[in-house]
Amino acid sequence: MSISMQAGKFRKPELPRQSYSSYTGHKGDEEMELREKNALTIKSHSDELYYLIQFVQDVNKYIDTGILTRRRVFRNPKPHVRTQGEKLLGQLFNYFDNSIKLKAETGQTSKFTIDTDKYDPEAINIVNRFLENMSKPPKYSIFLYKMAVTHSVSIFESFLQQFMINIFVFQPQKLASTPERTVNFADILSYKSMPKLIEFMAVKRTKKIIDDGIDAIVEEFSKEIKIDLTKFSGIRDLREIFYRRNVIVHNNGKTDSKYCNNISNHKPGEELRTDMAYVEKLFRLMGLTIEYIDKIASVKYKYESIKNVNALLSLKSTKFVF
Repeated sequence: MSISMQAGKFRKPELPRQSYSSYTGHKGDEEMELREKNALTIKSHSDELYYLIQFVQDVNKYIDTGILTRRRVFRNPKPHVRTQGEKLLGQLFNYFDNSIKLKAETGQTSKFTIDTDKYDPEAINIVNRFLENMSKPPKYSIFLYKMAVTHSVSIFESFLQQFMINIFVFQPQKLASTPERTVNFADILSYKSMPKLIEFMAVKRTKKIIDDGIDAIVEEFSKEIKIDLTKFSGIRDLREIFYRRNVIVHNNGKTDSKYCNNISNHKPGEELRTDMAYVEKLFRLMGLTIEYIDKIASVKYKYESIKNVNALLSLKSTKFVF
């Protein structure tokens, strides 16, 4: 299940689907049951996250093929230089294969040497540029990974907010604990029905919670939604993702005092390494967090979860060590 890049277009993957007409009966939002609202919330956000990780994986594969690296290292050389460069790169790739086998079988290593008298200096430079490019991720790879982090966290925040809204609408008495006045007389008069007013109040409250950050979200889920995220096995890594997003957006990916005060074993000014392995773990963790939230909510609010709506659960399982 992946999006394939062909001639600049993407083929839509087949996601696990269910017909919601059997669940909702084409009801309006006010008539929809909590289990249906939560299922739709999970499905819409997990689908969007699923498409995003598939896009990132496919673009990353395109980069990893060396097509872009190859274009950079050759830089339109003369025909004989290109021929020699191709030959040297072929020898280099064979060396990589043989050295891996030698290391595995004997534990020994070997060196790759070039007879400089037999090759044009520019052809040798092609190999040098190739090795230089391969020694560190290209900048566009770093941009891709950082984009994946920032955009996925935004989508996930939207999921968390909508899930809280669903609960507040289901049990509006929870809104009574709002610390400050959220509506005025003009707001009340502008809504013709109490459900719409309640939803307005829920949106306003949850927006502030989301803006306050991951720790405020965890606290709100624990106190009002009655879902203790601190008991979720991946909460430490989830917090790190949110704080990393903040430093990517506001500090060019380098740790600041706020990050270091909340995430252990870091000093201000460190450049965080964000690679494809980190990104893939991130999406899987978000999928498991969604599953945990729905599982606890279904027990707390006494509904049966609708199955096969969390597309992220189809991603390969992985251990979280960020």
